[in-house]
Amino acid sequence: MVNIIISTVLTFLLEIVKAEGNLFAYPFINLDVLWVVIPIYLGWFFAEFFQEKRGTSLGNAISNGTIAFWVGADWARTTLRVKAGEALAFNIAFLGKMFMAFMMFVYGMFIIVEGIKAKKMIHYAGRIRVVTYFVLMLTPLFYGHATGNLIYSIIAMFIFFPAFYYLIELIDYLVPDNAAIREETEGFGEKPTSGLNEPFSTIGTNLTTPSGSPPNRPF
Repeated sequence: MVNIIISTVLTFLLEIVKAEGNLFAYPFINLDVLWVVIPIYLGWFFAEFFQEKRGTSLGNAISNGTIAFWVGADWARTTLRVKAGEALAFNIAFLGKMFMAFMMFVYGMFIIVEGIKAKKMIHYAGRIRVVTYFVLMLTPLFYGHATGNLIYSIIAMFIFFPAFYYLIELIDYLVPDNAAIREETEGFGEKPTSGLNEPFSTIGTNLTTPSGSPPNRPF
């Protein structure tokens, strides 16, 4: 009995790992899908390491929400266009694609709306690595690639999400800050003013002398 349970658990875990590997690898096998996801990979890389290495601002999160919003809208458009050409029957496949498009659309709208409201959770839900992960994982499923069991693929997507998230977090921690990150975190305001910037250093100060008389002006 114990051997059967262990064997069942190991088989399940193996199927989960295979499903996750297939989702990651599929774009590199199907060049048409790779062409679709290349901009997503590039946008994620540059945003992750040059903008969001130390966290995600609400502005960045809202911008990331537009990615999910647009992907959902494009999936719905693609599905309806294929259906109009009678290449897709009104069946579970059609409904499944529309449901995925709707959920991605709602996810993007949620990030945008809640980000405008300055909700703190959007710093996490709208992070580029989160948006990118779910777009990349769902794209092969949308295009009809689900080797084995569709349920395994969906379960694998959620099980491996924490591993993906914290692996990128570890890489962020180990990789030294680049010049763009240092420039943003240090800020211009911390640098001493000199030259042409000096006249602006008096903005917001009291323009009278301690005696109450106007300051001497050079003109």
